[in-house]
Amino acid sequence: MFEEVLKQLQDLIRDYTGNSELVINEDTMMVKDLELSSLDVINLMGSIEDTFDISIEDEDLANLLTVKDVVDYIISKKED
Repeated sequence: MFEEVLKQLQDLIRDYTGNSELVINEDTMMVKDLELSSLDVINLMGSIEDTFDISIEDEDLANLLTVKDVVDYIISKKED
């Protein structure tokens, strides 16, 4: 399941940034490496919620620093 969610998330981030060549792995930092503004992060999280049919709690946003953090979060929400 991890690899499937990771692939979907990578595609979503590439679509969002408009950069199909963007190298994204588990250790990619959402803000620092992807150079996303805080507004970009909010918009991207909205897209993640829609794509994966989950709800991301505001208080959890601060803990979603890397792509792996987001994948693990998505998986945990899907298992609930």
